Amino acid sequence: MKVAIISLGHYGSTMPLARHLAMKGCDVDYYIYCNHRVRSIEGIEIHHKKWQFGTCQLKGDNIPKHNDYFNISSLRVYLTSTRNVLGKVVGYFRDLNHSIAHRRFTQRLRKKDYDIINIVCRYNSDIADNLISSLPVEKLIVSLHEVVNHSSPDYQHPSSLMKNLFEQNIHIIVHSQNVYKSIKNYSSCVVNRLSIIPFGVFETYKLIDEDISLELPLKYILVLGYISPYKGIDILYDAVNKIDLSDYRVIIAGSGKVPVIDKIVDDPRYLYIPGYLTNERIVRLIKHSNFIICPYLSMSQSGIPQTAFVFNKAILASDLQGFKEIIKDGFNGYLVEKGNAEELAHSIAWLIDHPDVIKRTENNIEVFKKESELYSWEQIVNKYIELFKSKLS
Repeated sequence: MKVAIISLGHYGSTMPLARHLAMKGCDVDYYIYCNHRVRSIEGIEIHHKKWQFGTCQLKGDNIPKHNDYFNISSLRVYLTSTRNVLGKVVGYFRDLNHSIAHRRFTQRLRKKDYDIINIVCRYNSDIADNLISSLPVEKLIVSLHEVVNHSSPDYQHPSSLMKNLFEQNIHIIVHSQNVYKSIKNYSSCVVNRLSIIPFGVFETYKLIDEDISLELPLKYILVLGYISPYKGIDILYDAVNKIDLSDYRVIIAGSGKVPVIDKIVDDPRYLYIPGYLTNERIVRLIKHSNFIICPYLSMSQSGIPQTAFVFNKAILASDLQGFKEIIKDGFNGYLVEKGNAEELAHSIAWLIDHPDVIKRTENNIEVFKKESELYSWEQIVNKYIELFKSKLS
């Protein structure tokens, strides 16, 4: 079976998918699609391709840390990108640049004559929308990591991509029961064209060196990722005000900002690390943390557990459905009531006072990764192959 996986973001979950599909005997071309200047993308470092235009195969010197990981005869890894330098001059040239890249890419995909083309994206991806309008519908499967803006969902006005998917009856993969429930709110959604297939841990992070130049406290609790209102940083701030952190600090790291950050910046209990987080920084921050906090107020699903679990790090998260599907409270992590600063404070203080419990949880995470029927890549890939075969029959 000849398969193309086109990843428009979400590389951490699709690189293991490509590898494990190839290990199961599929002939896989994996495309890392970027429309920006490439240096560091999720879960992989790409060298010598900073200004790449179009599509080229990545060789060992381009991905030295991951060359052995992808060294399977039936797997090829490509970088497809458009340069954004012209877009800085005038929008016309930017649009022309993207149009040329799109046309070349779709011509390549048609020429390769794949059995299955799996596009991985979000609900509002213009690139995916253009691709499915230019490729054979009967070969397409689209994996959606988000199906709506979960912080302010509007199912009455679907994005252009969602309309296109529903109108052309293209099979859709979602990655959690929570997202499956969400997508069914669209009146045009056809349930028998949906599949739920989770993703496993983002195992390529294990191959990335940590950024040793980043100085960290000896003991700390970590919040990382893009900072926006739904992440519940204000709830965390209220919780921390209710307890004694002892010799722990709270690190908040990532781009974005919410009003409470202005209080955190000058608070000695916190270490604020603003800006884009490179892979090396993510690895360092997670590896040396005592545990991770996700006090979210809403979500579809999160990649934080699948990243943290690479390093067997426990997570204290809100009891939202997206977390409940992967975090088993008291076994491989901990859940608290959404928006409840009092309960969050109690749980943080209890974990700080019980390092033995954290250690036991870390051991349980290792067991979970090996034995989970839902989240092992072995089980996940079997579901993909079954779906691919059903589409071809």
